Amino acid sequence: MVIVNPASGQSTSSSRRLSSCSRSLGKGVKLFQKVEALFAHANIHVTKVLTERAAHATELATAIDHTQYDALVIVGGDGVIYEVVQGLMQRPDWADVIQIPLAILPAGGGNGLAKSLTESSGEVYSFENCAYLAIKGQPQPLDLATLRSKTATKFIFLSLSWAFLAEMDFESEKYRFAGAQRFTISSLGKILSGKNWSGSFSYVEPTADEVVPTYWADGHDDGRAAPKLTLLPPSAEDPKPETWKTIEGNFSLFWAMNAAWAGTNGLVAPSAEFDDGYMHVVIMPGKVSMAEYMGVFLTLDSGRHVDKPTVQVIKTRAFEVKAPESDIMMADGERIDGGFCQVEVHRALGRVMAIRK
Repeated sequence: MVIVNPASGQSTSSSRRLSSCSRSLGKGVKLFQKVEALFAHANIHVTKVLTERAAHATELATAIDHTQYDALVIVGGDGVIYEVVQGLMQRPDWADVIQIPLAILPAGGGNGLAKSLTESSGEVYSFENCAYLAIKGQPQPLDLATLRSKTATKFIFLSLSWAFLAEMDFESEKYRFAGAQRFTISSLGKILSGKNWSGSFSYVEPTADEVVPTYWADGHDDGRAAPKLTLLPPSAEDPKPETWKTIEGNFSLFWAMNAAWAGTNGLVAPSAEFDDGYMHVVIMPGKVSMAEYMGVFLTLDSGRHVDKPTVQVIKTRAFEVKAPESDIMMADGERIDGGFCQVEVHRALGRVMAIRK
């Protein structure tokens, strides 16, 4: 099945103005038309469905008969992938359907997973090359993570941000007309604001000889309502283990990554792999100057920001963030309210189409 978001990369207000007649001319549809013949030449039968509203991809993923398809091709941005993952994980048979390989054809404003997949496959990032990965690639492990907030449990595949990055991501929605450059525009405005954030970040420290098991190493989760949690407290109200390490105070930057690229121009976590079992958390503790901010963001495209003295990269399998309730957190581009979340990574819980170098 191919799930196409015809309004990918557009603002919510713009997508609402798409009539049923003009919807077929949306960005996602036009991009897929460029590669549709490749699927036919590869003898791949395609069932194409267009999303019609917000969260429609979640509804489709919830209802799909997974026995009828070999893969789910998603034509859209990271937000559409997020919707599909939520739909699959809400099902009673989530343990079966989450193993359907996802193939990503980027058509949104944020395409971090698609960029990470092409780079790991040794391909130049383009829509056509992503289609090539969908057709010629093989199912590869994909880490997913449980995200528990005060009010809900979600499942993420790419990132969690707080502080500067979360507010920049949230406010970039008003600049969607600029495409991927909306993040640059929004970040400049946030740097100039001089705002600071305070809170705490607690995490599980990896051991030197640690080998992270894959989620399915212990067998199938028949009957379990959700992935088992082995590192987080029993509930959000329970205290975290005393063995966790905590950093408290001011934070200028917080960006937890499950893959190397947050977008086509942001190599946020150069050492991250989408199947290594860790979140790679990039932080800037304390207050930093405008020049230090600019130094980091001018080197994001190359990944050299991790060499800056103000930047730390922490690898962890589980963590907790506490901040004022008014603070914005963004999970795969979707807002998380309440100023609190706990995250645990499930290594190789899902699968994605790619080619290993």
